[in-house]
Parts: sequence; C-alpha cells; structure tokens
Amino acid sequence: MRLRGLHRQSLRWLAVAVPLVLLLVAARPATTQGADKRTAAEVLDAMSRKYQDFKTYRDSGIVKTTYINPDRTFSREISFKTAFVRPDRFRFEFTDDSHDRYIVWRSEQKVKTWWDLKSSIEDQPSLDMALGGATGISMLAAHTIPVLLMPSEISGFTLKDLKEIVRLQDSTCGDFKCILIRGKNHQGNLITLWIESGNLLLRQHHWSASLERVQIEVTTTYTPTVNGQIPEEMLAFSAPVQSK
Repeated sequence: MRLRGLHRQSLRWLAVAVPLVLLLVAARPATTQGADKRTAAEVLDAMSRKYQDFKTYRDSGIVKTTYINPDRTFSREISFKTAFVRPDRFRFEFTDDSHDRYIVWRSEQKVKTWWDLKSSIEDQPSLDMALGGATGISMLAAHTIPVLLMPSEISGFTLKDLKEIVRLQDSTCGDFKCILIRGKNHQGNLITLWIESGNLLLRQHHWSASLERVQIEVTTTYTPTVNGQIPEEMLAFSAPVQSK
C-alpha cells in the first residue's frame, strides 16, 4: 500500500512538473538553437555567391527617394522590373512618377536602350555601358542587382565591397525575417541591407547621402523570384513604336 501511495504521488508530481518544464522550454528565446551566427562579411559573401549561381532571376520593386533641405521636403518614386536568364538574356525597365520610362535590354550579343526623353532606340556596345547610363537616374536600381548577378560583366561597386560592415539585430521586411547589415560604400555613404534569412535574397536596400544643403534618403524594396520560368514577354525589348 505504501508503495502504491508513493507511486500515486510520483504521478501527481509528474503531472505538474512535466507541463511546467515544457512551458519553460517553449518560453526560452530561440537564439540558442538554429541561430545564424555568421558575421556580416560571411553573409555578404554567401549572398554574392548565391546571386552568381541563379539560373534565372526576376523582380519588381519601388525606389522611394526623399529630398530634405531647410526649405522643404519632397519625395519621388520609381517602379522597376528586372528579368534575367543566364547566360545572356536580360531586361530592366523603370518608370518614374512622371511616367518617364527607360529600358535596358540584351539578347545574345545585341544590347539596346530606349528612353522616352530621347524617344529613340539606341544600340549599345555592352550591357555594362547600357546600365551605366541608367544607374544614376534610377537611384542605383539599374546597377545593384545586375552587378550581383553578373560581376564579371558589370563594373562598379558591389554590396560585397561595403566597408565598416556590422551585423545588427535581425529584423523584418514585410512578411520576411531578415538579416540586417550596415556599412559604408566607397563614397562613405551609409548603406543598410535587409537580406532574407535562409535564401539570402536582398529584400530592401537603404542609403543616404548629403549634397550641399540637401539630405537624400533612398529606400529600394525588391520582390524577387529566382530559378523559375520567365515568360518570353518579360524578356522582349517592347520599346514603344517610334512615330515618324
């Protein structure tokens, strides 16, 4: 009888203790298991290698630029789309909030651009040169991703070249958990990156610069898809028909 009583007491203790232990385990921070402990440099290196391996890439996105000066503050938005199939199919287009359009296109060895401010199709000597013409007016949107995809073809600064880089506390960008990295480019401008955990896709890119009395804040948000089928119409040049 005594043994039976002890057995019942043990069962009562387990009935209380086991749920309590499970509750405490569940309440522990999830930093001790499965935590990504890579440094900022290791994340950027891994991201760069991933982009170079993508067979296809496409995105859509928004660039919001805010100009701040003592007299007034105003913003400008650009929407853009990228389509890329390795090794040599590429199309980038942006449209600003004044409905100005710019297209950069390549198929095999042919590279063309179209800008509605010129209203003419122009042959370009290389994709590098074509994107160079669109980089400034697109607030870097024409360069940031293409140079990650094709670093041997596209010249200039890449995110892997950031200096004084630090990894900040993980954050979110929309519905995505992201690794947050901050550093400076070759001009000393501060850049912050939201890189999706796991697949290392760039989700958001923010940079700031000062020009005389004007402070510029630029935030680019990406919606990317990789290694999927890209419809032919997304790769077609599709410049507007020129009027005679």
